[in-house]
Amino acid sequence: MKTIHQPDHPLNTLLSSTLVQVQFGAPSKHCLHFGICRVELLKTRQAGGKPCQATATLRKWEDKGLEFSWLKNGMNPETICRYFAGGVFRVEEAYSLPGEVAEAAGIQAFTIQPGIYPVLETEDHLKVIFA
Repeated sequence: MKTIHQPDHPLNTLLSSTLVQVQFGAPSKHCLHFGICRVELLKTRQAGGKPCQATATLRKWEDKGLEFSWLKNGMNPETICRYFAGGVFRVEEAYSLPGEVAEAAGIQAFTIQPGIYPVLETEDHLKVIFA
């Protein structure tokens, strides 16, 4: 069962996924290059299309990491080619999730470390686990 975090929902502590808007890039390089530059809670439905950002679901993964899952048909093809090429997602520098995003995901805090992460591609999604 797929569940989505809704900030105003009275049962939000029972919901396991959080919708976020992800801007790709390196924070110190003004969101250029590779990695995660910004993650914000998605408060309203937004259309994809910008090559540097995409909507994802975020969920806790095995109490030691986070899984980001992007719907492929909601992403600009240029984004997929640039950031998910070769079945890997590259992070050039560390990125700490904002407090409100970490709280919505049910964790205290989380920092995505630099590295090369495998991409799990399904028919509909691109998934990256940061652990």
